[in-house]
Amino acid sequence: MGVKIKASYLAPPAEPTWHGIHPLSESDQIGMVTHVHIIHFYRKVGCRDWPNPPDEIIGIIKDSLSRALVPFYPLAGRLRRVDGGGKLELECNAKGVEFIEAESSQLMSDFGDFSSFKGFEDLFPRVDYSKPIQDHPLCLVQLTWFRCGGFALGTAISHIVADMDGLGATHFLCEWARLAHGDPLEASPCIDRTVLHARRKTLIEKSPNVLRHIDFFPPLPTLMGGGDNSKEQNKEIIAKVLTLTKSQVDMLKMAANRETQHDGAKKVSESCQDQGSEVSIEDDFLMAGNPNVMVSSWLNLPVRGMDFGWGKEICMAPATHYFDADIVILPGYVEDGSVVVFVALQVAHMEKFKKSFYKDIELFVGHS
Repeated sequence: MGVKIKASYLAPPAEPTWHGIHPLSESDQIGMVTHVHIIHFYRKVGCRDWPNPPDEIIGIIKDSLSRALVPFYPLAGRLRRVDGGGKLELECNAKGVEFIEAESSQLMSDFGDFSSFKGFEDLFPRVDYSKPIQDHPLCLVQLTWFRCGGFALGTAISHIVADMDGLGATHFLCEWARLAHGDPLEASPCIDRTVLHARRKTLIEKSPNVLRHIDFFPPLPTLMGGGDNSKEQNKEIIAKVLTLTKSQVDMLKMAANRETQHDGAKKVSESCQDQGSEVSIEDDFLMAGNPNVMVSSWLNLPVRGMDFGWGKEICMAPATHYFDADIVILPGYVEDGSVVVFVALQVAHMEKFKKSFYKDIELFVGHS
């Protein structure tokens, strides 16, 4: 896919903001120092032109971004290590969000129904994690124009600060869209996290006689950095979208509730053991007993309907990290109660997973 970067610059808050150290909680300290990636696609209606020329659209999006950074000022800051150690803290310094303007040689129609994710990796901003952490923008935005006149808005928001107000990244995106649309801010973020302040120093005195020797049994899952997984990491990963209709979702809910009405925990435990045994038996399906599955549910997040002034997106998708077994669950494209499941797996496993996934759905629905 031919994507050309035309410009890259920092967009600071539109007004002076508070400067200082923003406390991070202990849970923030163990989070991944990576970014949440989301892409929204916007298409012109028929042959009509946008009500604003492209340069003006870029200006509106960039200006509203700077205004959104005034209440969401932590996103314009940078992370840093405390006293050169392992703990992190957020320095609110108004350095700004990285804004990237790009052009694609493709048509938006080349993506078809947006179910394959192919080419998505060129549409969201890249973070150079080889640089010192204090040089990583906490938020990056890439606006990419297609030959047909449509555009994609890709965002990357730090995992560390994405939960700064419960809804985190999606709250910021919603308010940014409102400002771009010409509406006032609906809900300011609650940024006071004093009660969650992580301790700068441990209360336990270090003993010079302690020998640090840590063994994990069983070994840590691959996604947490455990095991010798170099061979697995080099295998090609593919992403697909699996869809569940509203009727399938309703039947699954009924089946799940029926099975756990009495002795719920016991039934769930037994079911998990049975499923684990079945997967382990199939030597050619994934890896026997592979625990490296990361599932994120965005069902209750306002991830759709981002109208920056030119209509709602025609498609929204999480730009997966292409980790093996990285799964995100979202509401369906149409607000009809359906669910879409974004799955990233090794190429060799995807078709078998899809077959097993829908087979299990049929079994649940058939027994309901």
